[in-house]
Parts: sequence; C-alpha cells; structure tokens
Amino acid sequence: MSALQEQALPKEHLKFPQATEADEGMKAFQKLDAAREEIKQYFPADFDPDKELEEARLERYESIS
Repeated sequence: MSALQEQALPKEHLKFPQATEADEGMKAFQKLDAAREEIKQYFPADFDPDKELEEARLERYESIS
C-alpha cells in the first residue's frame, strides 16, 4: 500500500484486530477436540485408554516391586 493510499484510509481501517489469549485458547481447544475425533477412528471400538494405561503400568512396574 502506498503512502497516498494510507493517507486516504481512516486509521481504523489500517489496524488489524489482535486475538486475545481467550480466543487463542478457544481455537486451540477446538483443534484438540477435532483431533480427538479424528484419532478415535484409528482405535478399535472397544478401546479403553484407562485399561490400556493400567495394563502398561502393571507390565512396566511389576518387576520393580
């Protein structure tokens, strides 16, 4: 944009709205939520992450005790 064009436009047209932290947080959450839905399609229907985690913990730390 040339200097002449900048002078012709009111100042409010030259400013870009700044995203707030809340806006950025909300966008990040929406992306995360969408990613979760996409990732679920790769797991079996009966997949239980809590059960898987518990089994992995037992397998890994059973030998320590």
